[in-house]
Amino acid sequence: MDEIKAINNSLTQAWFIFNQFFQLKSQIVNDLYINFQIDKKAFSAFLEETKNKKTDKVRNEIFFLLEIPIIEIPSNDLKKTCNEKLTADIKILALSIKIDETAEALKSSTSLRNQWIKEYRERRERDQTKLDDLQFACLYFGLTSPKGTTDTNHQNYLEQIHIDVDNGIYFSMSLIKELTRHASSIKEKYYQITGQNAPKVFRIDLQTAEIQKLLPDSKLYSSWEQAFPNKQ
Repeated sequence: MDEIKAINNSLTQAWFIFNQFFQLKSQIVNDLYINFQIDKKAFSAFLEETKNKKTDKVRNEIFFLLEIPIIEIPSNDLKKTCNEKLTADIKILALSIKIDETAEALKSSTSLRNQWIKEYRERRERDQTKLDDLQFACLYFGLTSPKGTTDTNHQNYLEQIHIDVDNGIYFSMSLIKELTRHASSIKEKYYQITGQNAPKVFRIDLQTAEIQKLLPDSKLYSSWEQAFPNKQ
């Protein structure tokens, strides 16, 4: 049956995309973001300790000048399948659009951070000097330097990447759940009309411990979910 085939196709695409977002978080973004927060707190304490003291050295701070790979997420294909192949409700269509928007947002935030890193490296090479550790640390963490300057660009880029990855995980996970729910409804109607079982639908397990420990807090998306009161 065409509808079940389209649902299985959409589930396969959504699961692939979910894993792209999830693997990026689990392999790179999560540790990078957590370490950034820990190191920023430590460095803020260091600045407070050395206030009004002359120092050019930073105490054992680690700066992760790691460029995050820009991944190609086939979100537009998923959106096209959901919009053109399914007799789906508004939430499934809305989720496919949100995933596509999130993929573009992640590409943008990742590109901006990578460009920041590239420009910093080029500046050091071009000037044949380097920012002292103290200046660079303030730039990296978005803190006000002893000279009174503040640049929060890197901090903003990293925070946005973290948000974009979490959004991608949440919306693709939600789409998988909605597609599964839609499939159950279609299968029930098919049985009522024909007296026969509909073709099987792919089953995707989102309850594994590995997945659960890195899922974003669903409370952050409560306002979005309220737009679909019948789907709670």
